[in-house]
Amino acid sequence: MRTLSAFLLASALCAAGCGGGNDTITQNCTLTLSGAVTATATCTAVAAYSSSNAQLGFAIAVQGTPTGFQSFAFALQIPGNSLAATTYTTANSTKAGTSVLGTGSMTWAEFFNEGVADQGSFSATISSTGSEIDSGSDKAWAAPHGTFTATLAAVTGTGATGTVNASATF
Repeated sequence: MRTLSAFLLASALCAAGCGGGNDTITQNCTLTLSGAVTATATCTAVAAYSSSNAQLGFAIAVQGTPTGFQSFAFALQIPGNSLAATTYTTANSTKAGTSVLGTGSMTWAEFFNEGVADQGSFSATISSTGSEIDSGSDKAWAAPHGTFTATLAAVTGTGATGTVNASATF
C-alpha cells in the first residue's frame, strides 16, 4: 500500500497544482466512521493516472486534523488509464487498502491484493468523474463525485478490537 499511497499523494498534489486551470481542489466530501471508532470528518477524493508507471489510482483522505481518530486513508489501483463512472470492488480493481488509526496505535484496515492476507471489504462508486486535467500523458480528476463504503477489521497487535465501518460521500 505504501507505493500506491505515495503515488496517489503525489497525484493529488499534482491535481491541485499542476495546471489545467485548477489551483485548488474544491469538493464536498464527508467521511463517517462507525463501530469501534465513531466520528465524522471532511475529506478529499481525487484520481490520477501516471504514464511513467502506468497506474490509475483513486484516493480518499481526511483534510485537517480529525476529532476522535488520528488518520484515515483509502487508496485504490484500477486497471486502465482513464477514470470511469462505475462501481469499483475486488471484481474490477487491481488492489486496494483502507486504514483508520484510532487512539494510540489501534488500527483497523481493509486490504485487497496488497501482499498480505485480504481482509475487510470495500466498494467505491464513481457517479461522475468530474473534469479531466491533462498534463502531457498524465491525467488527474480533482473533483470526482460518488460514494464509498468499507468494513475494516482490527489489525492484530495494535490493541484494536471489533470493526470500523467507513462511508464517504464525495
